[in-house]
This record gives sequence, structure tokens and C-alpha cells, in this order.
Amino acid sequence: LVSFIACPTFAQKKTPSNQKLTAKQVFDKCKDAIVQIKTDTGTGTGFLVGDPKDSVEFVITCYHVVSGAKSLKVLTNNGKEIVIKKIAVNRDGDAALIVVEPLRGVRPLEFVTTNDLSPGDDIFVIGNPLGFLTQTITTGILSSKRQVGDRKYLQITAPISHGSSGSPILNSYGQAVGFVSFNFTEGQSLNMGLALSEVFTAQNNGFRTPGQFYADNGNVDNVAVKAPDSPETPAAEVPSPGTPVTDTDVLRMSAPRTLAEYKEQMASIPGGSFLMGSSDGDADEKPVHSVTMSPFEMGRTPVTVAMWKEYCRATGEVMPYPPAWGWIDDHPIVSVSCNEAKAYCVWAGLSLPTEAQWEYAAKGGKNTKYPWGDAFDESKLVWDKNSNKRTASVYRRARVFVNGYGLVDMAGNVWQWCADYYDDSYYYNESSLKRDPQGPFSTPQSRRVLRGGSWEYRIPDIFRSTARSCAEPTFRGGVGVGFRCCAPPGLR
Repeated sequence: LVSFIACPTFAQKKTPSNQKLTAKQVFDKCKDAIVQIKTDTGTGTGFLVGDPKDSVEFVITCYHVVSGAKSLKVLTNNGKEIVIKKIAVNRDGDAALIVVEPLRGVRPLEFVTTNDLSPGDDIFVIGNPLGFLTQTITTGILSSKRQVGDRKYLQITAPISHGSSGSPILNSYGQAVGFVSFNFTEGQSLNMGLALSEVFTAQNNGFRTPGQFYADNGNVDNVAVKAPDSPETPAAEVPSPGTPVTDTDVLRMSAPRTLAEYKEQMASIPGGSFLMGSSDGDADEKPVHSVTMSPFEMGRTPVTVAMWKEYCRATGEVMPYPPAWGWIDDHPIVSVSCNEAKAYCVWAGLSLPTEAQWEYAAKGGKNTKYPWGDAFDESKLVWDKNSNKRTASVYRRARVFVNGYGLVDMAGNVWQWCADYYDDSYYYNESSLKRDPQGPFSTPQSRRVLRGGSWEYRIPDIFRSTARSCAEPTFRGGVGVGFRCCAPPGLR
């Protein structure tokens, strides 16, 4: 929370009564206020707002453009670097404000509410698609104002692509009404932006200035962005295996933001034998059988939102439709299908765990009902009764247990895809089960295994280490379904 800066004095602009502008006129009016944002993990777009009479200006962009960045530059359309002073973010609103030195001779954009904007009205987007097609204008209409959770999104037809995040959505008078946030593809392509009035509306429903956003409330925090050639922050220590963590603060370690960090933190799982299944569980957990496992490595956490964003930047894939709470970098990625999880693993040079690997790792060297013991303990997981109706950070001090192999969230938070096809009678096939079982070759239903339970459930038995579930490999609708990765020893 920061409050050292004076708030700009500009207020909500009124929609002008003069004639609407053409696309060329909108471009000519606004182009100098559009900036390119370059980080060590990707590119995006932003735009200047502020009062020319004030000594401070802001660049508005998406939180996901700057999150996890170790270096950041803001560039004008002619390549001039703008001096950055501070950054404030609102994770839930996917909004970031970069405080910059005012640019002489550049008029910041005006911005207004969407009150006078209706479906069918013309809109314009100016941005930097693909990171190098700078100063590109696209046109379209406002398709709809959509409520997603407690946020109002603008669905637009103007084409967008990687690098467009943070681009202003402009009305026919060249005023910003929102900014591009994400693209959702499921049958049709939906281009979505956040209404500026959603991000900058104060409790009294007045139009809050960016300065007030920067200084007002607890949803705003700092992002520390290092200079490009400054040394990297040392990796935080991983918690000791078997540690029952009870503090209410966030764990003082970094959730993996990149594939490289995830691989660096992977846990080495020793080979050995264990009893797979349960004699007092569901029918598909029987019979109990002995399985011998070769050593392997496994991600200490599920794959995070930040890691999936990195994957999207590298491959051109798009983020799934966001959950009601929005995308939070240190939470597990959700709403990805088994097929999409496998594609991520191929890109990463890793794999989904087999069902046997998952259960062996979940037990952490024990043979207990849950990763921590035989009695259910809600202080050691995220489930419906303590979840606040959403996922949780993969590194936290409350509602978590670190098992004997140093793994977290092997019960609760999110379901996790496994590589195996699901067969409720597979455990009776003893010849395939003795060493490193790979699951059935195929099944008539083609369903894939899910393990671990999620924040959405309140039945303790679901979180047992032996409990099995499944879904079609194309299923991606669950806001409680994620995955973690595995690797052979030494290949991470």
C-alpha cells in the first residue's frame, strides 16, 4: 500500500457533443499516447493517462503483462524509453498502473465510463500485436457488456492477439472506455476487455482517478521490478518435508513463475514399493496391490497461472476463460483440459504423472489415509469450508501440509490430471500392475484419471490419497481442475 503521491486532479470526462471521429482520426488523436511494454517474459501494450498540468502521468496496462517480470521497459512509438517511477497493481482487476515521468508534447488519453456505450456501437483498439506490429489500429463493435463474477467486461469484435493486452478500447470520440484483457476461444473467439470504470470506480460510485487507485485501498500493492542487468533474486528455500504449517502469513518463498523455476524446485521421489488402493475405499480402489516404482521427479506444486501465461506467450496459446476471482499468478492454473495439460508438458519437456506415480508421491513415504495421517484435518488443505470459494496460492502458511517428499496440495486446492486412462476395474489386472504401471492402453469411454480433490468439495473421503476420479480428456470447464508435472531423474 503506497500513498506518497498526490492524486491527479482530472475527473470524468463528458462525452463530447461534436461529430464522431473516423478510424483515421481516432488513430491520429491517440497514437502518441500508446506505449509498448517490454519485459523479460514478453510484451504488451499500455496507454498514458493524466493531466498535462500535473507533474505525474500514469501508464495503464494489464497486471498479467507485468507480473513476474524481472525487468521492464516502457517505450514510446518511436522507441524512446520512458522513465518509470513506481508500479501499483490490482490483481483481481488485472490492472496495473505504472507511474512515469511526463512526456513533453504528448497528450494523455481521456477516459470515460461505459454508460453511454451500447452493444453495436463502434469501438477501436490501438496496440502492438505480436510484440512487433507496433501502432496497429483495429476496428469493431461492442458485442456485449458481460458480468463475470463481480467485474464488468466488454466483449468486442476488434481483432486482438498476443501483445495486445493492455491496449485501450476507444469510443468513437477517441476516449478510452476500457483495456484489452484476454481472448477466450471455446467454439467461438471472444475478445474481452475490462471497463475502466470497473477498475477505477470508488465506493461512492464516483469516477476514481488513477492517483486514487494508486493510493486508496488494500487491493493495491507494489510490484518490484528490477533493472534489466541487476542480479536475480536468490531462490527461496523449500519447506522441510513433513512440516505441518499453521501460520496465517503467506509462505516466504516464491511460487514458481516460470518453467525454469518450477524445474529447479522439483522434488526427487525415491524408488520403492508401496500398497496402492484401499480395502475400505470405493470399489475402483480395490484390490489393494503392491507396486514397485522407479525414481522420478515431481513438481512440488501444481502448475501456476504465471507459468501458464509464460506458455501462452511462448506458443501463442490463449488463457482459458477466467474464474470469478480472476487470474492470480501464484494460484494453480485451472480450466485446462487433460489434452491441454499434456500439450504444456510436451512443450516443457516434462510429462503428466501416471496414476501410480501420483498416489505414491501423495503418500510421501507413509501408508496413511491422507497425506498427513489417518484422521481428516481441515487445517492441512483447501476445501469448500475454508476456501472462500476460490483456489489458493500454492505457497501459503495456512490450510497446507508439506508431505514427506516436500510436495504441497496433494489433497485439495485443485484436482490434478494424470496420464492414465481411467478404468474402474484396472486394479484387477495384476500382470500390468507390479512395476511402474502405465494404466490401461485405452478404454471405451476414453476418460482420464483425476486425483486429489479440490476447493469445491466438502466430503473428506474425496481427499484420501487413494481416491480416484475421472473426466473426458477435453473437459476444461472445472474451476477446480489443474495439474502438476513429472520427469525422469536428471531430465528436469
